[in-house]
Amino acid sequence: MKNSKSKILIVDDEVVWCNTMKIGLGYCGIENVDICNEPQNVLELLHVNKYQLILLDLCMPKLSGEELLKMLKLEYPDIPVVIVTAEEDIEVAVKCMKLGANNYITKPVEPHELLARIEQTLNVHDLENQLRRLHTSLNQKDLEHPEYFNEIITVNDDFKKIFRYIEVVAESKSPVLLQGESGTGKELFARAIHKASKLGGEFVGVNIAAMDDSMLHSTLFGHQKGAFTGAQSVRGGLVNKADGGTLFLDEIGDMAAEAQVKLLRLLQEKEYYPLGSDTPREANIRVIVATHRDLSDEKIFRKDLYYRLNAHAIMLPPLREHLDDIPILVEHFVREVATDYELKCPAIPPELFLLLSNYNYPGNIRELENMVRDAVLRSNRNRLSLTSFKEHINKNRCDFVEKINVSTNDLTTWQNLPTLKQIQEILIDESLRRCENNISLAAQMLGITRQALGQRLKKKSCSD
Repeated sequence: MKNSKSKILIVDDEVVWCNTMKIGLGYCGIENVDICNEPQNVLELLHVNKYQLILLDLCMPKLSGEELLKMLKLEYPDIPVVIVTAEEDIEVAVKCMKLGANNYITKPVEPHELLARIEQTLNVHDLENQLRRLHTSLNQKDLEHPEYFNEIITVNDDFKKIFRYIEVVAESKSPVLLQGESGTGKELFARAIHKASKLGGEFVGVNIAAMDDSMLHSTLFGHQKGAFTGAQSVRGGLVNKADGGTLFLDEIGDMAAEAQVKLLRLLQEKEYYPLGSDTPREANIRVIVATHRDLSDEKIFRKDLYYRLNAHAIMLPPLREHLDDIPILVEHFVREVATDYELKCPAIPPELFLLLSNYNYPGNIRELENMVRDAVLRSNRNRLSLTSFKEHINKNRCDFVEKINVSTNDLTTWQNLPTLKQIQEILIDESLRRCENNISLAAQMLGITRQALGQRLKKKSCSD
């Protein structure tokens, strides 16, 4: 268990309940639990012991949980507190949350339910600490305006380098080329560049993947009245709308050859012609483009346009290369979906992060967001179920397990071939290592049932 070494303090005047919970948590893996039945002695305990979490009852003689909470948040604000309350004390519990409590749970409660709430609280607390460390780190490394990147949810060091690079080049008027697989958040980075550029005009974005030359010309550069059938009025176009600001062109790799010539002229001459007009108009814009393709290898993409766009190139890594962002992204998406649908945030089972860290994410962050959204809407509103995540991963198994390409020539370099039994043992050991001995997840990774893996482990144990 991830937080099995956490030291927990139970503050409650009910001796039997405290002992029951201590024993139950011990069976669940948390053995380092202290009990305090006299709330007035808590601060003294904290002077000599370091606790990762406090379970605090509200209704106690001599000193109420609410009064003690105020003292704890004043003197020990970094220790998360979970309020334990009876159902009739919900309003008071909400008040305590406003006073700084990190979570709450109602009595009666089973040890496994209490364990889940403890895990959730500690995970969220860890994420909050990561965010604080991230902001501190960004400020220490001379980011002038970290708020420009607030929409980008990450704790990854590679992204910090990108943030610093963006601040360096943002006020340049040169184009920016964002490259990365679909779903990596290219538009979010484009918006961050626009904010950092301090341009007074609007951020105007358009996906040009499905546009032919005529449609793209009219969309970007506008048209005159009567320029074509149906053009009953003058249209300004997106270049005009973005005047003094940023024009973001998504999926630039799909731009038609004819349109590439017009975009090149826009970048070189800083002017354009509306459809049906012989008079050029001045373009006062910053251009940011994005693509999932490698334009340097594209035979149909103009090299001169590529070099013009490549003034500042930023490569966004796929999600499988920054899996350390999974917990914070999941937490963010869960809160976002719950807020959108006015739902209570379900508890996130800790094994979910283990499951998600062993997936390849062909759809990147957008795919993860859709997975979380589906799971929240299908949950029982108390605990996020793993079922929908497992269904999605099984459905996309070809992406879940990285393909291994071993040619005959590779095999000829092996002096001795392993037996099938040896290969099976190697795969089982590696799957259990990756899944931290979670048999259900390991079985899913191997493409067999939990029972089948259990039988193989039993046979392996007997043979050993």
